[in-house]
Amino acid sequence: MLRATECFAARRCRLNRAGTALPRLAVARALSTPSWVEDLSRLSDQELDAGLRAIKTEKHRREATLIIGAGGAVGKRLCSALTARGHRVIASDRMATLPASVQRSVGERGTCVGSVDVCDLEALRALFHEHADSNTTVWNLAAPLSVETAHDPALAEAVTVGGMANVLHAMAEVCV
Repeated sequence: MLRATECFAARRCRLNRAGTALPRLAVARALSTPSWVEDLSRLSDQELDAGLRAIKTEKHRREATLIIGAGGAVGKRLCSALTARGHRVIASDRMATLPASVQRSVGERGTCVGSVDVCDLEALRALFHEHADSNTTVWNLAAPLSVETAHDPALAEAVTVGGMANVLHAMAEVCV
């Protein structure tokens, strides 16, 4: 199991097989001054402002929000609210097909991925490898229905505790 510090380190670093954080190549690149930075002094303020707007637009385009448990009451509302604010949403749930309301709410830029149960580590790994990267924000809203938990408390623990551990493992693998 990953230690909490490794989970936080996974946001910025890849983990080697021993669980030690390795600096990402991007960090090394960021520490050295790229040659194009030296050319910035030749640009006017208007050109710099236009460049900053273009960079912010591109960064926003690359960002995504992955919502696990998007078919639930909170997940549906979160998908809709984030899409309305311009986010690219990847909606995921254990249902094979997500509700039509979720499919509509993620819009043209969004994606719906069904049949992903937080108790299935391999399904989560596939989800993260295909749809997530370091520009992805993750919301884990997976939870059993209250009726299910009343009848089977072990299920509640498997989904909430075990499912969260699986999500963190999958996140660490793709450095989310």
